[in-house]
Amino acid sequence: MFCTGRVVILKLKMLSQVVASGGSKRKRQTSFVWNYIIRVDVNGVMMAKCNFCENLLNATKGTSSLRKHVLKCLDNHQEATNSTNTSFDPNVSKSKVAKMIIMHELPLRFVEYTGFQR
Repeated sequence: MFCTGRVVILKLKMLSQVVASGGSKRKRQTSFVWNYIIRVDVNGVMMAKCNFCENLLNATKGTSSLRKHVLKCLDNHQEATNSTNTSFDPNVSKSKVAKMIIMHELPLRFVEYTGFQR
């Protein structure tokens, strides 16, 4: 494939025009934060409302603090859902208690202690 000098010069001119204009045609990047936060106008000030904890956050200076808040809320939300969605299996529980008694050389009466029965 042969490229003439004229095409190369034309492409260089177009590239220099884009660089000189400051790249104004760049695609605007959006943050994942806006999947978990909604924008709210409070007395003329742009605020962000968290979908998890419903706290109002400042949304005028960028998304760095919003990102930190969302990551913290996501962790808290996942821990809460993981702890509530567990099911109890008595066979697994018996097996784990037996391994604990053997591993730590506990007396067999360990399961009769009031602290264990709670």
